[in-house]
Amino acid sequence: MKNTALSQRAASIALLALSLALGACASAPFKGASLEGADRNVTPAQVLSNPQAQQGKRVVWGGQIISSQNLAGMTELTILAYPLDARTTQPETGKASLGRFIIQQNGYLETADYAPGRQVSVVGSISGVRQASIGEASYRYPVVQAQQLHLWPRETESSYRGSPFHFGVGVGIGL
Repeated sequence: MKNTALSQRAASIALLALSLALGACASAPFKGASLEGADRNVTPAQVLSNPQAQQGKRVVWGGQIISSQNLAGMTELTILAYPLDARTTQPETGKASLGRFIIQQNGYLETADYAPGRQVSVVGSISGVRQASIGEASYRYPVVQAQQLHLWPRETESSYRGSPFHFGVGVGIGL
């Protein structure tokens, strides 16, 4: 009787440990992201084609930082937009870019961390379009007022995602 109870307890602990290990491998949107009410289908090009219709719309965008600068009361990031992974919202830099946009984040961000080449994802509202230049060419940038901003860790930044099959505690198939 004592061995049966001990075996059941050991099995319960093993099952709990396995559940926690598998749960840790699950992909989710960036930490703290609330995608509720965000239109994941709106692109920077759509905003440029009809800015008034997109004004105030909540979007989820991301990409690679081109430049960052601290201004009075905010930080601006210029981003080369990429499609986002449907599960994690991480930019897929191995795909064709979707144009450029500007993120405005209230407060101070360390520009050494938010440096060119780093990946970010943002949930925010379209606040307008700004005319600027790239070299000698004129360019219109959609502007997103950040509500949630995620700087992706350097080790996850890669256009190569590896094999869609992952082995470890269990087997997962990434799509």
